Amino acid sequence: MSGAIDRIMFVYNPMSGSVADHVEDDILLHCRHHKWNYLFYYVTGIDDKQNLSKLIESFLPQVVVAVGGDGTVNLVASQIINSITTLGIVPTGSTNGLAKELGIPLEISEALDVIAANNTKKIDTLTINGMCSVHICDVGFNARILKRVSKSNLRGKLSYAWHGLIEFMNYTPERYKVSTKDRLFEGEAVMIIITNARGFGYNLHVNPEGIMDDGLFEISIIRTFPRSYLFKLLYRVYRKTLNQSGYNIVMRARKALVINSAHSDVHIDGEPVPSFDKLNIDLLEKSLDVIVP
Repeated sequence: MSGAIDRIMFVYNPMSGSVADHVEDDILLHCRHHKWNYLFYYVTGIDDKQNLSKLIESFLPQVVVAVGGDGTVNLVASQIINSITTLGIVPTGSTNGLAKELGIPLEISEALDVIAANNTKKIDTLTINGMCSVHICDVGFNARILKRVSKSNLRGKLSYAWHGLIEFMNYTPERYKVSTKDRLFEGEAVMIIITNARGFGYNLHVNPEGIMDDGLFEISIIRTFPRSYLFKLLYRVYRKTLNQSGYNIVMRARKALVINSAHSDVHIDGEPVPSFDKLNIDLLEKSLDVIVP
């Protein structure tokens, strides 16, 4: 679908990983050129969900644009799921996983041109213990790396690689139990990845067959593997052949339960969340309207 935009809101995260100095100027130029009735909301990290909810209710935008990374996208999406409001994305984060998944340009002006065209697509989303997950959630190794990165002054690929190496040298796999309607896994794993996308923002394809609007999500379980296999496993992840490694189990479902008895770290869309001992996962089919190229 497509159509002219009248009322549009920009949710701008000035703390995002790769925010350019000219991002606000570019947005204002597009607003004036397209004669959009616009409103800015600046993410502060304090009561953002409540404040954003009130603004959306009063301003009634057709489109709410997340100007930031995956965490900002999640913030916006959580407020407009199952509504007539559309999500737009101007990716300025460190990884921009969902933007890359949907083919949204990483250049600010090009991303704004995509929004102006207003071509929309409905995608599935997930709830995990009632929390919104638009792109990816994982438990274990990667979540622990992201927790370290979130506390570091260094961001981006270099920080991820550095903390990943440190974590790998000391990481001990934990036991998990994962159950769906027709399958059960119980045993040790390096991490549990819950998504209906194909992978992380760094071109790490942990679920190469993922489709965001097929009414199913995938649970990718990376089982314990020999340390000597690490680089071969990473090569398979980059080559989209993880499923051929012998250390990956994929379960597809509309509903699932993950037992995390060891309280391993958990993240949703790039942001650390409480380490629950149980994760109840439900799919919300075609619940989010998003602007795509």
